[in-house]
Amino acid sequence: MPSIRELRRHLDAAGVDHSAARDRGALEELCVSRGLARREPAPSQPCAACREPLAGPVVEIGGRPYHRRCAVCAVCAVALGKEVVVRRDGAFSCERCARAALEATAPKCGACDAAVVEGGCQVDGAHFHRACVRCAACAKALVSTAPGSTKHRIKMGKDRKVYCHGCLEERFGEICGCCGKPAIRYARSEATGQSLCLSCVKRAGCDSCFLRRGGPLVERDGFKHCDVCAATAVTSDADANAIMSEVVDWLRRAHGLRSFLEDEGLRGLGVRLVDEQRMTTLAKGSRHGSRTCPLGITVSERRVAVSSASRSENFAVRDVYARRGLPRARLASVLAHELCHAFFTMKSFRKAGERPLPLAVEEGCAELWASLWLEGHDDPSSRTFLALMAASTDPVYGDGYRKAKAAFRRAPSLIDFMRGVRRAKQLP
Repeated sequence: MPSIRELRRHLDAAGVDHSAARDRGALEELCVSRGLARREPAPSQPCAACREPLAGPVVEIGGRPYHRRCAVCAVCAVALGKEVVVRRDGAFSCERCARAALEATAPKCGACDAAVVEGGCQVDGAHFHRACVRCAACAKALVSTAPGSTKHRIKMGKDRKVYCHGCLEERFGEICGCCGKPAIRYARSEATGQSLCLSCVKRAGCDSCFLRRGGPLVERDGFKHCDVCAATAVTSDADANAIMSEVVDWLRRAHGLRSFLEDEGLRGLGVRLVDEQRMTTLAKGSRHGSRTCPLGITVSERRVAVSSASRSENFAVRDVYARRGLPRARLASVLAHELCHAFFTMKSFRKAGERPLPLAVEEGCAELWASLWLEGHDDPSSRTFLALMAASTDPVYGDGYRKAKAAFRRAPSLIDFMRGVRRAKQLP
């Protein structure tokens, strides 16, 4: 490549005025235009696959040039056309081989056994094409072909087939002893062996045991109770606090919660029994809002400590409230439930500025504590309450309890389970 001085010398020898050419590029263009120099060809871009110079037919894939002989499918070696799939390793595949590879790793449809590549859905963990989700009994289409839209409630039966809710109850439901209709969700009374669907449970006899034992139902403190439950109804704070002490002692002995149960913040914690109206008012300020009147509630408060060097915030338990008039066994399980909420607060599961645990996780763990108390005190009322908890359809209390129970079975102890929840901010 001639230097700038040589270019100017060539132009001067030819008598060409180059005073307007200020840089090398302008001098080169002027020499080429006057035939004093020849433009050098740009270097040829090599094939992106073999790195050899391009010659003959060339194809461009992804903005890079290839010999046609190099642009082939990495699986079947067929020459690639316009439809090219670039794999994760950078190799090329034709559309047919790429789809075959995708189908080989995709889950199988639970109905037709073909691969579910896209546009599928899940039912109880099993994968289906949306068009294949039909009731195994009545052949009713259960899912619209439009993603995200569901036409009917979908359930998986014990035979691992998909059913609509009505057919599932007819095939696998328990016959309700009150209305005679089949039901998937039900509560069983261990005292009589009778099963009740949840609709009948709500309008059956006693509000606590769902039976009609003795004479007419006794209405008191917002509850309708049979004679047996009415006889054990707790109406004084002194009796409620005695039951709280019993639950605390049992948790200390049975599950090793000594350090928590001997915490200074728990020693002065008492139980206050309130009526339905007062409990509803308390619930308005909780995470549940006022959609229901709970049987118990734990009230906590934020405490701020300020010194010349630092400022700290934490949460402390202030009071535990429970509904007045609950039968003794039911009240004990409610207090075990609320002690779990106190555990979350006093062991700093939620620190200032942090988001609280998911509601289903916190309530599921609290229901687990209640169930442990009921399982440790085997009597007809406790078994009835356990059956109702297991059959609950509530997405927070029912589903949360069943998931917490399954996670607890995998843990060595209740302490290890609670540590896992604190560490993960989820069920371990």
